[in-house]
Amino acid sequence: MSKSVSGFSKFTKQQKIKWLSENFFADSEPAAQRFAAWQHPDAELQRVLDGFTENAIANFPLPLSVAPNF
Repeated sequence: MSKSVSGFSKFTKQQKIKWLSENFFADSEPAAQRFAAWQHPDAELQRVLDGFTENAIANFPLPLSVAPNF
């Protein structure tokens, strides 16, 4: 990582997104908008999702499958 930041885990979620967008994307506004688009529309559910991991900045939908008969 060529950029370092002190106290990243203390930033608010919006500050984390802003820092990442400004430091790792040539055009920071579309990057910040993309992060915003990955937030759950239900604010309470998003708060729960954010609690699953430190430094949460977005959600990533991942399919869940079952493979029976193995």
